[in-house]
Amino acid sequence: MPPAGFASRTLSLVDVARGAVWRRLYQNRFPNALGYGFSPSRFSDPETTLVFPERFGVVYFGNSIKVCFVEAILRDRGVARTHTFPIDLVTRHALHAQRRRDVLVNRQR
Repeated sequence: MPPAGFASRTLSLVDVARGAVWRRLYQNRFPNALGYGFSPSRFSDPETTLVFPERFGVVYFGNSIKVCFVEAILRDRGVARTHTFPIDLVTRHALHAQRRRDVLVNRQR
């Protein structure tokens, strides 16, 4: 459950400049770099009875390939862990199963 006072907290928003490039690593088995799915996870919309477009989805981008690497590969190997990751935990197979795409911001809200 969210902590006390969660509903009254201010949401921090950042405007991303037009022309900014964001990156994403995603699995080869998915054809679309902007795609996402609805699955039971702590990041997914808890309102499972809703359908698109009422239900929200989450897609991750990073401002560097390092950020993408940590999110797409290391995080999955370290859920609930606090120690550092030796690089040998990252298998060649895991790296070959990823695609990298750059996404250009072409408009502002």
